[in-house]
Amino acid sequence: MDTKSDEFKLMIKKMNLESKTEYEQHKENQEQFKQLMPLLANLDEEEMRIFIHLLESKNNQMNQSKLLTTTLIDEACSDLEKKKLARLSEDENFALKNMYKHKKDTMQYAKKERMPIDESKVKDLLRNQHIFRD
Repeated sequence: MDTKSDEFKLMIKKMNLESKTEYEQHKENQEQFKQLMPLLANLDEEEMRIFIHLLESKNNQMNQSKLLTTTLIDEACSDLEKKKLARLSEDENFALKNMYKHKKDTMQYAKKERMPIDESKVKDLLRNQHIFRD
């Protein structure tokens, strides 16, 4: 498609007129919520339960696309590949958890002057070496 043609520019203008910015969408959502709030405030306990059930069921419908993605991955991978992926994921999560524990338990009590200098600090030292030399 030629991006410099008049037809393309006209199409972009139409798309811009029809779409809303994030701020405009936010303001519209706020107005809708303001209209909805008095109705929600007057619900009794059973109506609230029904309303929450409705919201959860709608949320489950939106999660169907995630379920479909998971199903497609399951169908595309063999059991051996799934086990390898699961093991990799488990190892990464374990390493992340242990890194936090190591930083929290061990590095908290480490002597800062005995630790190696970070790369960014070395760059900073070299950039300002004339100040340190003086």
